[in-house]
Parts: sequence; C-alpha cells; structure tokens
Amino acid sequence: ALSLRMPVGVLGGEQVFIKPEDIAFVVLACIAFIRVRKWTSTALDLPLLVFLSIAAVSLIRGIVIGTVSSPGLSALYLLKIVQYCSIFYIMRGLLSGSGESRFYLAAIVTAAFFVGGYGIAEHFIQYPHDSYSYPFYYRVYERGFFSHQANHLAAYLMFVASLVFSFAISAKAGFLRRMGYFAAFLFLCLPLFWTYSRASYAALLLSVSVISLLKGKRAFAVTIICALL
Repeated sequence: ALSLRMPVGVLGGEQVFIKPEDIAFVVLACIAFIRVRKWTSTALDLPLLVFLSIAAVSLIRGIVIGTVSSPGLSALYLLKIVQYCSIFYIMRGLLSGSGESRFYLAAIVTAAFFVGGYGIAEHFIQYPHDSYSYPFYYRVYERGFFSHQANHLAAYLMFVASLVFSFAISAKAGFLRRMGYFAAFLFLCLPLFWTYSRASYAALLLSVSVISLLKGKRAFAVTIICALL
C-alpha cells in the first residue's frame, strides 16, 4: 500500500503490478545464494512445507473442479505466500548477529505502529458514506491513504501483533518491559479489530494460542480466557 506500483497487465479482472520490494526480493535472494555457504534447518521447515503443500493442492483441486475462476491470479497469490516464507530464510541467512536482528525487529514493529496509529485515527475520522467506501465504510484502511487495503493490513498487523505477544511472554522480559509489550500488543489489536477481517481474527487467536502453549499450560490457559473475554 505504501510503495510505488508499475502495472504490467490485467489477470483475472485485477491489475497486476511489479513493486520495488519485488525487485529488492530478487536482489536479496541472489545475494543470499552467493553469500550463504550453508543453509541450516529450522523448526519452521516442516510446518511451512505442509502449509504450502496444502495451499498448492487446494489451488489445483479448485482448478480441476472449476471453483477457481482465475487460475493465473490464484497462482500469483500463492507465489506471494512463497515469497513471504522465502524472506524469512533469506534474512536468517544474511543476518550476521543479534544486533542486526534487533535492528530489523525494531524497524518492523515501528512501521507497524505507524500503520496502526493511522488506523486508529481513521476510525475516529468521520467520512461521508459515499459510493467510494460503500459497503465497507465502517472498516479502517478502506478509505483515504490505504484505500481498499483492510484485509491485507489486517494480516500484516496480525503478524506483528503475534511477534510482540511473543516478546511479552518471554522469560527474559522484566515486569515493566512485559507490560510495555502487552500495551503494544493491545495497541496493534485495536486497528486490527476495526478492519473486521474475520480471517485475521482467527489467525491471531490461533497464533497467540500456539505461542502461549509453547510457553506453558498456565500461559495458554490465561491467553484463552482473555481471548474469550
């Protein structure tokens, strides 16, 4: 939503763009394959592989039975998910230490705070209920600067909120820092809730449940009770 777009055609009734970050991704991938001598396995390898396999099988099945109206466009969305997963491995291979990791984490969270703050401000701005925003005039990121980006930015806020939540329940965080992380988590949840993206609601619930379960049964129980409330 923030980057420049270079239209390259229309596919499935939607405009297809190439963005600067797409070019940056290709450059980073080339640098990673040149610099990284050994790719080590992670705990995410199998879950990501299973997820991508299910998504690919779902796409192929939809094409076969005719429920996918635009196979090419759907394949591009699947490729976008593969790109997101690849960024994790590329950055993991390129980062040389904890200092660089903290810098990028801080940049990710800071960017999310700007996006979240915009969403909170937009919620309280009165827009005319005209044809431009109908029927989603009640959702943030559907008007103004982030027009028609509610679902995309809901997923983005969900990812960063889950990351901040993991900081909050970390054993290394002191009480004051932990409270700060929880406050940041709630701050990001506000604009996420106002997107009315039910898929992101479910994803956030699943994400924080898994993170808290890895922490322990007590953290999991408290998280579920708070989520239900």
